[in-house]
Amino acid sequence: VTCGRQSAIPDPVADAAITVAATLPAAEIRPLVIQIIDRAVHTLDLELFVLTDTGVVHALEAAVGRGVNVHVLLDPSQPSSKPAYAALEADDVNVRWYRGGGELLHAKAIVADARSVLFGSANWSGGGFARNHELDIDLPSAPAVASQMLAQMNLDWPASA
Repeated sequence: VTCGRQSAIPDPVADAAITVAATLPAAEIRPLVIQIIDRAVHTLDLELFVLTDTGVVHALEAAVGRGVNVHVLLDPSQPSSKPAYAALEADDVNVRWYRGGGELLHAKAIVADARSVLFGSANWSGGGFARNHELDIDLPSAPAVASQMLAQMNLDWPASA
């Protein structure tokens, strides 16, 4: 049901270059996030409006334990992210609060190993992963897109020190 009306969700179209994941009627985004983090070998760069999912926090901590270089940038206006921030910081994950010019860091994006990109509308929270209708796009092998995302992330990270 969308806007009080029944709506049909189209069947997925097979395309190895892209996956569109939704939260309702299925819960596809959270498992995809965990999979991307778990498969990372070298780097993970994240910019998130909110992070409250404990499983994601543990996956990021495990990635650092595997030797993955992780950078997590969070929006400082979201107090619900403070426990995740503290946990990541305590486990030597590179985490910072975004420092902008008064705007929100409203991103929901991850780049893994400078080639895999996931972005969309889902906050990395209970509501974002399970209760809201969200859509995210996964590009498992898109180094050109990853490069463009990283170019912006590489400006945001040092500016937030």
